[in-house]
Amino acid sequence: MAEGPAGSGTGTGTAAGTGASTGVKPASTRQQIPTGGSGELRSPSVRPGPVRRGRQWWSLAALLVVLVVALAIGSGAATGGRQTRAQRAATIDSQVRCPSCADLSVAQSSASAAVAVREEVTHLVALGRTNSQIESTLVGQYGPTILLRPPTSGLISLVWFLPALGAVVTFAVLAVYFRRRSRAMALLRREAR
Repeated sequence: MAEGPAGSGTGTGTAAGTGASTGVKPASTRQQIPTGGSGELRSPSVRPGPVRRGRQWWSLAALLVVLVVALAIGSGAATGGRQTRAQRAATIDSQVRCPSCADLSVAQSSASAAVAVREEVTHLVALGRTNSQIESTLVGQYGPTILLRPPTSGLISLVWFLPALGAVVTFAVLAVYFRRRSRAMALLRREAR
């Protein structure tokens, strides 16, 4: 192994000591920075340049595209078209509670009351009734608890909005708390000086 210029004792990997074939500069031409009180020298740290930032941007964009496509496929947005009568009846059956069971849909239950509700839903779908008309008929016969999902109107609609409101209030309280705490810490630091 050949020595670099100025007899530094560091090999550069080439006979001429220029480092041209490896792309590494000889030790004497690299920028050196003092490390502090010891008097030793070190090479400056390599910072990511625009090429690296560009790669990070593209990888983030690719990840975002994959996420959007996966969500679109998972949500069923690509499967358009009209449902058949059997599919409509199955969808409604999964949203209607079994009258004699605890928290089961009529689609999941094999109780005689569930079978009767499924047959009624199938009959109403065959008559051409809309989903909301079928739900209204069932609510009229069994009461509002027949539906597994809460209604989106009236006082019960608060079930949909209270969790979101609670999250917003919690976030606001935490933001105020941490802001006041950071101000108090900054004030203590100033007084300590």
